[in-house]
Amino acid sequence: MTTNTQLLELATELSIKAKDLVVAHGSPKEIAEKSSRSDVVTEVDELVEGMIRSELRSIRPEDSILGEEQARYQGESEYTWVIDPIDGTTNFVYDIPNFAVSIAVIRGDQCVAAVVYDIGNDELYRAEKGRGATRNGKSISPTSITSVRNALVGTGFSYDSKRRKRQAQTLLAMVETFRDIRRAGAASIDICWVACGRLDAFYEQGLWPWDYKAAELIATEAGARVGSLNQDVAQRTLTIASNPFIFNEFRGLIKKSLVMDVEADYLDD
Repeated sequence: MTTNTQLLELATELSIKAKDLVVAHGSPKEIAEKSSRSDVVTEVDELVEGMIRSELRSIRPEDSILGEEQARYQGESEYTWVIDPIDGTTNFVYDIPNFAVSIAVIRGDQCVAAVVYDIGNDELYRAEKGRGATRNGKSISPTSITSVRNALVGTGFSYDSKRRKRQAQTLLAMVETFRDIRRAGAASIDICWVACGRLDAFYEQGLWPWDYKAAELIATEAGARVGSLNQDVAQRTLTIASNPFIFNEFRGLIKKSLVMDVEADYLDD
């Protein structure tokens, strides 16, 4: 039987190969728009996802694959690999060193192993269910502040300009409460920053599973809390992560301030 440790080691190996491929390829030469002019994909995204998909199909042919670009495969085992080949593609395009490969391994309905490789900063975050989380091999943990008023908060925005405006209205209703705001452009890294204490909290609407699944396990294994408006798991409607001491206060503030996007497709999830 495959152990979670073995799955974590394979995910780590694939993330390192992905990093090497990104570094070797260099700056993207071909850029295409997806849902909007701010939602872009490069040939490197597709190369990395294709490499990971090919490796998995060779090593673990019975497993399912869910990727951001073209990787979709329904296998017969209880395992699903959730892949974002480059989270933070816009940063990558503009040579901003804040982008990552994210790989989560789901067994049934639980994530059991996860890797987020922050390629731009050469930081490898890893977690195995029940065994804590690390960055470059060293244990990590969230901050210990006890008030949202002292929180450094990360967030992100939709690719759709109308939704982005509504999300900005939500932020405007809360911004005076926080110590400060950061928008770094890669949700997987933002959540890992909560896990290691670089951010006190993070929230974003409209994330896909490949954006948050790996980072969610890393954060919870580090001792942070992750949830949504009414549940203690991340969701596409809303993903919230924070240190455990301010989570309830932070979630309550978001509930009070949230400008609902009634046209958003993720409200149907």
